[in-house]
Amino acid sequence: MRTFIAIGLPLSIRKKISQIQENLKKCDLTFKWVKPDNTHLTLKFLGSVDEEKLEQIKKIITKTSGGFRAFGVNIEGFGFFPNAKKPRVFFISTSHQELLKSIADKLEEELIVLDFEKEGRFKSHITLARIKDRQNLECLKKELENIKLEEEFTVEEIMLYKSTLTPEGAIHEVIFKSSFPA
Repeated sequence: MRTFIAIGLPLSIRKKISQIQENLKKCDLTFKWVKPDNTHLTLKFLGSVDEEKLEQIKKIITKTSGGFRAFGVNIEGFGFFPNAKKPRVFFISTSHQELLKSIADKLEEELIVLDFEKEGRFKSHITLARIKDRQNLECLKKELENIKLEEEFTVEEIMLYKSTLTPEGAIHEVIFKSSFPA
């Protein structure tokens, strides 16, 4: 089963992402857009996981969530991985990079016992699209200047997702969630 650990996004943020994507599509970009309902903030991609490890992963998520409190996050700006000159991924960055990195790092430390590699390269972001070709990027960059990102949401839980790949794109399903203590 293909899985990842992430923070889900509220409907208000997913709606904003949908509006942004629709607005940018007029630039005729060769992008593979992430469906707004599939957007999330990945903490750790696990890849293919044997079902017998799922209970241990859930315990690690619960233990990790127990060490943090709910907090507000702002969506802040647009960016590209690996960089703007040779972009492959188009994303929105968020506030509280260090706190989110602490959560991701704690998950990675705990997951080592299940033979998951520690990557240590977490950067808080919400992927909007994968870039197939760089044509019309100047149009995109010009349009981004006119988009205001002022939304905030509260991070209250960590989720384990199952990701099923289909020809129409990935289907993400929450299979477990653990809330931060009150």
